[in-house]
Amino acid sequence: MSLKRLNKMNIPRQIKSNIYSVGVIDWDRRLFDELIPLPDGTSYNSYLIKGTEKIALIDTVDPTKQHELIENLKELRIDKLII
Repeated sequence: MSLKRLNKMNIPRQIKSNIYSVGVIDWDRRLFDELIPLPDGTSYNSYLIKGTEKIALIDTVDPTKQHELIENLKELRIDKLII
């Protein structure tokens, strides 16, 4: 595994109080919309917002990376999904 990949693992990280980045990085994706080259892969940005009563997930990831997103969320109960 390259040093670049090691430094950017798919780990949930807090952005601000009660706001977390839970997306994943797809190092192997090579094209966007079958047109634009992606020599370094791409990221699927997904965010978790913990409110006073509910938890919302904003956006999801490519279906090929869903297992990684689920791993990032496995201990949470999502109340709302915003796409």
